[in-house]
Amino acid sequence: MERRRFLAGLTATVPLALAGCIGGQDDEDDTSTTAPTDDTTTQTPDDTTTTTTDSGPLSVGDAVSLGDGRELAVVDAGASAFAVTRGTGAEQVHASDDERFVTVKFAPTGIDDYQSFVAENVTLTINDEETFADPVFPLGGGSNRFDAAYAIPRDLTPYTATVSVETGSEAASWEFDSRDIESVTQNVDFSVGELSVPDSVPAGEGFTAELPVDNGGGALTFYAVVQGTANAPTRISEDLPASEETVVEIQPTAPDTDGEFDLTVDWSAGSATKTVQLE
Repeated sequence: MERRRFLAGLTATVPLALAGCIGGQDDEDDTSTTAPTDDTTTQTPDDTTTTTTDSGPLSVGDAVSLGDGRELAVVDAGASAFAVTRGTGAEQVHASDDERFVTVKFAPTGIDDYQSFVAENVTLTINDEETFADPVFPLGGGSNRFDAAYAIPRDLTPYTATVSVETGSEAASWEFDSRDIESVTQNVDFSVGELSVPDSVPAGEGFTAELPVDNGGGALTFYAVVQGTANAPTRISEDLPASEETVVEIQPTAPDTDGEFDLTVDWSAGSATKTVQLE
């Protein structure tokens, strides 16, 4: 594999863009399709189509009326190895060796506590038998559009997928088309090598640490949290090309103390710690 070096910028906040889908930002280029129906439909300002719940499976892009002025649409789907949320420290980054995330982009109307609503009333079903709930909610998005990320086994290949909402009085489901299925079948296969740090660094000054990541799967964005440094915790991100090894260069600042300190890089699916001597 080609070995390339990239600089991972350390910032207090990093825009989220996981596999092109986990950002949660409004997407003006969403493609909408509508399932055949005998019911009257109304075009809404955000290019979704409002449909009553007795019209059969909906298509991605359709919105369903849930009563009391509430509507919910599924407008996109994707996948990623990581999800980044509003947690603190290492809890910002979510990943697992044996799981990946299927992301579903929702567009709610008239639903104030939209994340709780989805967590309590929406499920993702893969291959008509594997059901997933309890999503995490990546950074980005808001009351108009947001992402929910469902953890599924890494070795599970979706051939079909549906998203279902059930409120007790209303129920509906959205069926993924071939484009959506292709989006959620991302090959996630990466491994992280040994963290490399200098033998010693001047107290209070910047230095470089290196973390090799061998990405044997599809292109993805690697996320991790750096701890133990003067400006910690900080989050790093690095785009990893498919089928390449990338050396992620981390440039933190040593604490202004005496003795030594532990530098930790935590990517949720694993972590690495090295002790660095202070000069």
